Amino acid sequence: MAKFAGFTDENGDFEGQYFAFMSDAAAIVVGSLVGTSPVTAYLESSTGIREGGRTGITALTVAGCFMVSFFSYWCWWKKYLP
Repeated sequence: MAKFAGFTDENGDFEGQYFAFMSDAAAIVVGSLVGTSPVTAYLESSTGIREGGRTGITALTVAGCFMVSFFSYWCWWKKYLP
């Protein structure tokens, strides 16, 4: 994704790559321990980058929308299900 966004240098490295790779690996391990599909950055990230989301604000906005959705479902569940 960093290469697609134009953040790599002439060697193909980018600033903070160790932390990026370690957080991705940790997400995969934790996701597999709780039984979800692999939690990793992939094709969806390149689409977001292509559309202009390079700073992380796009990811925070999407996370906020997921939290609103989760909270709305939780309120509905508490009200209508026994």
